Amino acid sequence: MIGGAAGPACLALIQADRVGTAKAYQSLGQRFPKTLFADAGQIERAKLRLREGVSKEALALIDDSRLISSPLAAVALLLRGDIELVSGRPMEAKKAFEEALTALVSPAALSGINERILPYINPAQSLHRLNESGYIVWNQRPTGAILAPAAHRDTAAYLRYQTLVRLAVLSRCGGDIPTAFALARALMTFDVTDRLLDQQNKASGSSLLAHTCETGKFIMPFEPLDALSEHARILLWLGAAFYQVEDWKQASAWSLLAVERIPARQVVGVQTARSLAAASTQLFNYDEALAIAAQVQLKPGQAPHRAWFVARLVEREIYSNRGQRELYMASQARLYEQAKGTEYASEALLAQAAYMFDTDNALVRRLLAQHEREFPNREQVSIQFLRDQMQEAAKVKVQP
Repeated sequence: MIGGAAGPACLALIQADRVGTAKAYQSLGQRFPKTLFADAGQIERAKLRLREGVSKEALALIDDSRLISSPLAAVALLLRGDIELVSGRPMEAKKAFEEALTALVSPAALSGINERILPYINPAQSLHRLNESGYIVWNQRPTGAILAPAAHRDTAAYLRYQTLVRLAVLSRCGGDIPTAFALARALMTFDVTDRLLDQQNKASGSSLLAHTCETGKFIMPFEPLDALSEHARILLWLGAAFYQVEDWKQASAWSLLAVERIPARQVVGVQTARSLAAASTQLFNYDEALAIAAQVQLKPGQAPHRAWFVARLVEREIYSNRGQRELYMASQARLYEQAKGTEYASEALLAQAAYMFDTDNALVRRLLAQHEREFPNREQVSIQFLRDQMQEAAKVKVQP
């Protein structure tokens, strides 16, 4: 049971989150005016308007002196920064993010909320956890959660983490690589999982983002993006940054926003943004990821390139995870035909051989022989590995 005077308001917020409409959130302000719950509803309405592409209305909702002085000030300022980024005003966004950090130093205290309510509206929860396979998983804030930093240090840490990722990107896109690197490395200050991985010399979100900020290296090259507008480049970098810290939904959302801001004539730029969106979406929605990847196709006369190949990797991984053998093999056969003579064709042959290992060894041998003919100086280690695996499997089968 949720008790106390704020109980009905808390239940109303949880219900509004379940419905997820502007009308539901607006009703919070009408039923519980000038309360934390009304403020939360107003912020959620602004988020909805931003998602719908109506940034002016989103800004009007968030540009409220009451919000800036409320316990949710840092949340409002963080959202304001996002609105400015979407609107193509990076300097205003930077100012909002810096103000969010300032608001987190001495956040306004919660009032009228008893301690029994806090676990419902603002649960103590670390940013990440490691799943059974050792991969980083973002802990999703539960329905009805209010991100009031005064309630718990985990909430303040979450908001600082989100803000520093954005500031690191703005610094990198502004040419200040040392600051971008330092901000990215500072992320581990706020997340126990990042620190644990770093201590074990494993890739953490902090170290991966710092590396990308310092070197520009990513799963796709950024060189073709130099011709993009500053606005599109920042949005795409945000997608890359959230990919590195394994916040897949934000990585996908920022990448798709970049697609909307890149002219169709800048083909590689559009393909890069879409491939990044597909690679991110793959981690939470297979069907949607396949739909995005399918839009990344070579134009007539266009040479195969890394972003196009990443889209094919997304398809390959999903078909493999789903056990869709025919689709997997067909996708790799198409990749090979479209990329003949390139490293991508080489990888397509090896991928087919690896996938069919111990299922159709005659086919595997043919694929490896074809690879040796066409790519005599490439990936011999991988081929030897496959052969070794086949020999080991044969030994196991003859054992009594």
